[in-house]
Amino acid sequence: AGSLDPTDSAPGPATRAVLGEEATRIESAFARLPAADRRVIALRQFEQLPAREVARRMGTTEGAVHARYRRALSRWSTG
Repeated sequence: AGSLDPTDSAPGPATRAVLGEEATRIESAFARLPAADRRVIALRQFEQLPAREVARRMGTTEGAVHARYRRALSRWSTG
């Protein structure tokens, strides 16, 4: 990292800065979501749980989980 070796695949300072800004933007948008949206995304995307298990944990139906997940992802991407 930081060398002038053209085969070095480590990102340079400008790339690291852009990636850091993007991560901050994504985290901020996630934090602005309603709690139930954050929870359904966390359970489905981060913990990789099936909709049936998410529904059980959230006390709802699989259909409601699918609908909330789609809406939450849409809100997150436009946030």
